[in-house]
Amino acid sequence: MILRKVNLRLDDMNLPEFRLAKVKEMHNGVVRVKGNANSINLLRMEGGLAGVFLGGSCVFLGLFFFVMTYRENGLYESARVGLGVFLFFLAFILLLTGIVSVLISTLRQLGNYYQKYWDDFTFDGVSVKSGRFQIDASEITFVRPRVSKSGDDVEFSASVRSGPKGGRELGRIVVDGFDIANMVEYLSSLFGVPLDEEGLEKFLKKEGITAQEEYHIGKEEDKVWNRRYGVAQLGTATLIVAILHSLFGTTISGLLIPLILNFAIVHNIMDYLHTKAVENAIAAEKAL
Repeated sequence: MILRKVNLRLDDMNLPEFRLAKVKEMHNGVVRVKGNANSINLLRMEGGLAGVFLGGSCVFLGLFFFVMTYRENGLYESARVGLGVFLFFLAFILLLTGIVSVLISTLRQLGNYYQKYWDDFTFDGVSVKSGRFQIDASEITFVRPRVSKSGDDVEFSASVRSGPKGGRELGRIVVDGFDIANMVEYLSSLFGVPLDEEGLEKFLKKEGITAQEEYHIGKEEDKVWNRRYGVAQLGTATLIVAILHSLFGTTISGLLIPLILNFAIVHNIMDYLHTKAVENAIAAEKAL
């Protein structure tokens, strides 16, 4: 079940709050909308958790080599080794992220990807620009939610359409499940088209996105939980490496199983705590 908090109405003057998506009103009056659920930036995937994991891995590897070389090289040399390993893997991840992003973006620009997927589009009040494609906004008649399922993969998107009910799809903005309701409402307001509230509520109910449990972990809370997760994984893994290496002189291969078990245990504990925090917040809001 996905929990959401509806925080946008058509007469709101403020921009809506999204979990992953971003809306920016630029100084020239142009509005830029980014769904971010199809982000090609490795560090932004899974709501930024991928970035926390990769960054934490760099720190862990640096500390790992520091601990492993401390006995032989002493504090200063071990610190240099650890710092060098950290900087090497950090630079490697940033380089890899840049290469992958540029490659995928180039391939998308050369094809018709941005004609169908408005992952990052602008609207000047007259036309929508997505990549090298430009669409006359007067063709837009309504926006509706849609979901595409393939195995375990679920893709939510706000479908911008032309014509009568059903109509022809002009483009879609892929969003996180938390953002689908607010994105449909916001785009309907942005393009000045009627919102099918009844249809939207039916869709949310069918997909298990309930309006009764109106709680949504905000961006700042998301960042806090991601940091807690990263610190917990990094801290416990470093402690295990330090203890096992100091007491038993364990080699890298000998540390593999304890580290895998630690990762699984910490992941389950943090997931449980996160779930309980959401449940407590829902209960607190209902009690108001």
